[in-house]
Amino acid sequence: MEIKTGKHDTLRMASIHDFGKNDQNGSNSGSGSSTSASGSAVIVTQAPSNSKSKGPGEEDTGLLVNYNELAKKGEFTEALFRDAQIMQTLSVLASKNKPNALLTGDAGVGKTQIVEEIARRLVNDDPIVNGLLKGITLYELPLGKIVSGSSLVGQLEEKIYQVIDFAQNAKSKAIIFIDEIHQIMGSSETNPTYNKLAQILKPALGRGHLRVIGATTTQEAVTFLSDPAFSRRWSEVQVPELSPEQTAEIILNIRDTFQKHHNVILPDNVIEQAVAIGDEFKQYGSHRPDTTITLIDKAMADARIKRIKLEEDAKTNPQLNHIIAAQPRPIINVKQLKQSALSLLTGDEKMFEQNADRLKDTLNTQIIGQASAKTAVVDAVRRLGLRLTKRKRPVSFLFAGPSGTGKTEIAKQVTEAVFGSKERMVYINMSEFSNPASMTRIIGSSAGYVGSDSKQELPFDTLENNPYQVVLLDEFEKAHTEVQRFFMQALDEGVVKTNRNKEIDFSRTIMIATTNAGVIDMAKNAIGFTQDAEPERSSEDIIRILQSSFDTELLNRFEKLIAFTPIKKEDYTRILAVKYNQIVQEAQANRKDLVFSPSHVDIEQALQNDKLLELAEQSYTPASNGRPAERTIREHIEQTILDNPNDTQFDLL
Repeated sequence: MEIKTGKHDTLRMASIHDFGKNDQNGSNSGSGSSTSASGSAVIVTQAPSNSKSKGPGEEDTGLLVNYNELAKKGEFTEALFRDAQIMQTLSVLASKNKPNALLTGDAGVGKTQIVEEIARRLVNDDPIVNGLLKGITLYELPLGKIVSGSSLVGQLEEKIYQVIDFAQNAKSKAIIFIDEIHQIMGSSETNPTYNKLAQILKPALGRGHLRVIGATTTQEAVTFLSDPAFSRRWSEVQVPELSPEQTAEIILNIRDTFQKHHNVILPDNVIEQAVAIGDEFKQYGSHRPDTTITLIDKAMADARIKRIKLEEDAKTNPQLNHIIAAQPRPIINVKQLKQSALSLLTGDEKMFEQNADRLKDTLNTQIIGQASAKTAVVDAVRRLGLRLTKRKRPVSFLFAGPSGTGKTEIAKQVTEAVFGSKERMVYINMSEFSNPASMTRIIGSSAGYVGSDSKQELPFDTLENNPYQVVLLDEFEKAHTEVQRFFMQALDEGVVKTNRNKEIDFSRTIMIATTNAGVIDMAKNAIGFTQDAEPERSSEDIIRILQSSFDTELLNRFEKLIAFTPIKKEDYTRILAVKYNQIVQEAQANRKDLVFSPSHVDIEQALQNDKLLELAEQSYTPASNGRPAERTIREHIEQTILDNPNDTQFDLL
């Protein structure tokens, strides 16, 4: 058979069944076909038709993994609750036309296990499976094996034609399984290698002589089936997510395997909790049963590691032996599951130990004034920690007030106190999204438009790996109305879809929007921005003032609307003290050869410090509120050092 691979190239190819002719001694020649075990997988290997005889130690390239042989070795566990999908798949495979099944479902629902279960039932003589597929062998075609080592012209085509010839031959009785089959789709410019696979597979699938099972996610299936020439060759089998009860039964079914592997005990009463914890702390896009199985595997591995460390410590501290004797095998509990879940999701198993009490203390020392705002934020975080129900929407605030009153600073302190690090913040300057076209920088370009194939990171991609973050939408009023409505959907439903067929999960974030809108009107309407008492403002009052800048519908989506008051000169002086402590601490750490005095200022004594009062008099303006404070202190310290270039000790206040 001749295969045209290019304008001037002709590749000579024999059928896969021309390989494997025995020589006169009855052994396979170097160009023959062989079946060899590779670890626990049996690999069908084929040599290229134009290859020369192999020398000592040379092997043919393996292309297919024999699932029947893996099933015989007990590598596959029973797939529960999937009879309906298995029967649908068998019905497709038994069809005369379009005998190609496309398993579609969310990541982690168990699409691959359906194929493994068919292989398991085949080798176990299941009457229904064998009645339809008697004598059939299931093979997986790992796309990586096809692509690797195919840099020369014609090598890729030769490999895929070998597989097609093998699978089409009636004597092979083969069904080919391709996981992540969406990879073969795409434009020839962005995905030229896999695109070649698609072009070769299309006619083979269309003739009906090749039976294939493909697996892909629901989102990727949209792109995969968008090509009419390809979609008409497939019958879709949808694989739904399992229920929590079904997932718990699966865990019971596989528990012994994990307990033997880790030498750790998983009690019955923990399994149901494991399903709930797996759902609460899963990455967005992960689904049952994979979320629970992954969590249990991680928790048991963590417990085993801690036990090994305990045994090592006991060698130098014999008193620890009584702990080991009391519990010879570690036993998983709910606390360990939560720690492992947080570690999987955020890399920090103690993240939520940074609690509301710490936030309250931090706000009281770092934020001057704004008593009602601080109380509202701390109360909201306390309610978040209760976890009475599964949250489907983010905790959300709209901070309204003049510039420099501490709105952004409170957001930073919430990030560190609740999520353990100021790095766990997604900051969006909303003034950069003042026109509707700027939406593409958040959700990507629509299909067919410039940039639709771009892989450039979008601002909320980070939530895929760690949804526990603060989302700060600064100067929210400056965003275009369409951009604001996008976030209204996030506030209302907790999930929004991008043009890349991905969903962004905001449900576990704390979303804070800040605005300077309505400041003058608030003062005119005596909501309290100029009063000393700093009373709490009702949401209705704030909405009434802000509705000229925002849709009322949008304002009502925020859980809490908080008004920030202007900074009085006395509070500004205290803010100078806060900034002094922060900057001196940082400067002392960077310049250990210098000594700054005082090293710390008591905030309550700030109004008795003549230098702070002098700096406040020089820099405070009602319009700027607390914004000049950091710059004022930094310049004062720097100027003091510059004025005394030979000194190493500086009296700053």
